[in-house]
Amino acid sequence: MNYVILNDTELFENKIQLNGFKQVDLNGQDRIDAIFCHLTKQILEDINQEPTRRDSVLQGYEFLRNPGIFALSKIDRDILYSEDTELIETMFGLFDQESFYIEVRGFNRPESYNQIDQYIFVYNKKLGFIEDIFPDNIEEDTLQTLLNSIEKKIL
Repeated sequence: MNYVILNDTELFENKIQLNGFKQVDLNGQDRIDAIFCHLTKQILEDINQEPTRRDSVLQGYEFLRNPGIFALSKIDRDILYSEDTELIETMFGLFDQESFYIEVRGFNRPESYNQIDQYIFVYNKKLGFIEDIFPDNIEEDTLQTLLNSIEKKIL
């Protein structure tokens, strides 16, 4: 199985260790089964300002609508706490809601009481509803804990 990292490679590079998965080139010929990206307030604002530039703002955007994959995206905290609900609508609009289940969660980082990591996880409805993809507690690195949960509950 294959995955791509759409942006913020330093966040994901060499950290994604899912059994049987390998990283492939976004522009290559390989099938893509999973997508990882970081959705920022700036990306969503840029999409709102110029909807026709979606592909250039977040390269590979069209893959987010492919029902054959799952996606894990880190999201900036200010998106969910913004008074501009249009950003939230834009974020959910990136995914085909007819084909995907979408779960958004925030986690306290183990090393800090106040800092929260937020992620959106999207997976194919053909897999059936999988309750509580995200674990209740994060005891180590947030990304690695989420990947372990995905591997255990979906793969």
